[in-house]
Order: sequence, then C-alpha cells, then structure tokens
Amino acid sequence: GNMNVMSIRTRLLFTWSTNKILFLWVTSIIVSIITLLLIYFKISPAQNNLALHYNVVFGVDTFGSYRELYKLPAISFFIIALNFGITRVLKIDRNFLSYMAAWISLIISVIIFLSVIFLFQVN
Repeated sequence: GNMNVMSIRTRLLFTWSTNKILFLWVTSIIVSIITLLLIYFKISPAQNNLALHYNVVFGVDTFGSYRELYKLPAISFFIIALNFGITRVLKIDRNFLSYMAAWISLIISVIIFLSVIFLFQVN
C-alpha cells in the first residue's frame, strides 16, 4: 500500500530531476555546437584581420585571425566537460551542486554564443 506509492513517487521525482539535469547538459552542448558551426559557416578563412574583442568605451581593441574565433566554442566545450567531470568524480547527482554546474555550463554556452553573434555584427 503506502510504501508502494512512496516508492513510485520517489522514482518519478528521481527520473524527473535526472532528466532535467540531462536536458541542461545536452542543451549546453547543442548551443556550443551551434556556435562552432556558425563560426565555421559565417567566417571565411580569407578574412585575416577580424575584430576579436569589442569594448564599449574604445570600440574594437583586439584584431586577429579567424582561427582565434574557434577558441570561444573550445572554451565553452572545456567548461562543460570540466563541470560535468566534476559532478561525475564527486558523485553529486540530483542535488543543488549538480543543478548549478549544469546551469552554469548552459549560461556560459549562451553567453559565448551571443558574443559570437555580436562579433559577426562588428565584422
């Protein structure tokens, strides 16, 4: 009776929270892949002197090769891998820290995606 209902509720909550965390990880990876593909398809290798950093006060203050733009999704993938690795090594599933690691990875991926979009506008 009562134990069975509690067991089902616990399993449903466990599955729901695990799927939510998995959704955050997968979404951050997808955003990073989209960022990588945008750079690949939007920037031609012929463009040697690209604006790489824009400052509101000074405008464009760093120029460089198109290859430098690939560092942005690389940083995103690195942070995702680092955060995911930390959650696996420390075995922090389904608690506040695992949510934070997944959310931070997604937020960083989105910020890097938006920065690449903005750099396309400047170039």
